[in-house]
Amino acid sequence: MNVDSNFENTIKIILIGDSSVGKRNFIFRFVDNKFQSSHITIVGFDFKTKICTLPNSKKTIKLQIWDTAGQERYMSLNQNLFLKVQGILLMYDITNRSSFDNLQKWMNLIKDIIDEIPLVLVGNKIDREDERVVSHEEGEKFAKEMNISFLESSGKGDQNVKEAFYTLSEDIIKRIQLERTSFIQLNSNSNNQNGNKKKCCSKKK
Repeated sequence: MNVDSNFENTIKIILIGDSSVGKRNFIFRFVDNKFQSSHITIVGFDFKTKICTLPNSKKTIKLQIWDTAGQERYMSLNQNLFLKVQGILLMYDITNRSSFDNLQKWMNLIKDIIDEIPLVLVGNKIDREDERVVSHEEGEKFAKEMNISFLESSGKGDQNVKEAFYTLSEDIIKRIQLERTSFIQLNSNSNNQNGNKKKCCSKKK
């Protein structure tokens, strides 16, 4: 059997944040378990895919992971990239204060483009703890104010990389299941109402 057929859902997620916060290497670490020490800037968009089994729901999914390469410098996002996006990893660098200060601008851009969506905040590069300028508490506070999940990570040290993708994916799966349940209930109620109308309006013979 083709391995690509052994998954239940295809999920499209996107990484957003300032340039050089480590988004591309974060994806490489998760998908290929590799890390590139040199920074490579890509103009346009880049994406990778990975089939994985989520630890909590036990669902096997295919993740389509997009990087907003080259868009960060303009602080703008191509709306076409957000077609069918189901979740977002918003990333900053704990050694770069401006990348944290710009989070609110990224949140505003996201809200302008897409409705409510599962989102996880990631404070990256904890392998450089001695260079930290953004405290864990600051990241936690921002996430709490935005009502989103939060964790700190390191693409280089492979810390909390899988956890970030899994946390977001689990939130997306819950949302999909909730939407399906609501859809079924809505159809059921609609059918019941139609049935009652037919009984009510039918002529006696």
